[in-house]
Amino acid sequence: MNRFYNTLAALAVILTPVAMMTAFGWSAYTAILAQTGVPALAAISGLATAAAVEAVGIVAGETALWFHAQKDRRWWTAGAILALYVAFGLVILRGTPLALLPVLAGAVYVLVGLRAQAAREATAANGHAQDATAWEREQWRIQQADRTTIKLARQQAEASSLQAAPLASSNGHHPAASVSLYQCKQCKERFATMQALGGHVRAAHREQGKTSDASAA
Repeated sequence: MNRFYNTLAALAVILTPVAMMTAFGWSAYTAILAQTGVPALAAISGLATAAAVEAVGIVAGETALWFHAQKDRRWWTAGAILALYVAFGLVILRGTPLALLPVLAGAVYVLVGLRAQAAREATAANGHAQDATAWEREQWRIQQADRTTIKLARQQAEASSLQAAPLASSNGHHPAASVSLYQCKQCKERFATMQALGGHVRAAHREQGKTSDASAA
């Protein structure tokens, strides 16, 4: 449906000026031909007059709507010029079958200007929406980067605490450079768990102690 109305608007922009230029041009041509009797001069004058009048009508309608959208009071000036265009057309075409054509042309130029204004507003709205989406994505990326940085910092802190942990045992202490181990105080042997260290102490050093006591006796 939008394509249909877009096509109508395009045709209106083309056909309305053509109709007005034809009407104005013919009126100017006949008037100048009656005065001068030179067909070439009358044709050139008619074409130039029609093109100038239509250019004024088109620009006046678009400018009036543009200023009105900007809340600029100068739209009154452009609107007055558009009204003069319509009045001029009514006077020129008075008494002909096309007498009301300037009114229709003015209406078409206003409608076309309104569509152009709506298109500009839609483009601006889309631009703002795209900017907002891009900003939200950027904020999301920043938050993800912050979370990743915090996570890495926590992991590094945990790794540092593990590397700085001392060697511990039930019968002695020894600092370690990398991981926590349990070290025997007597033979300096290291074990991964407290249970392994206790088994070593019971099996090795207590047995050695009993042997030493028996030898002394």
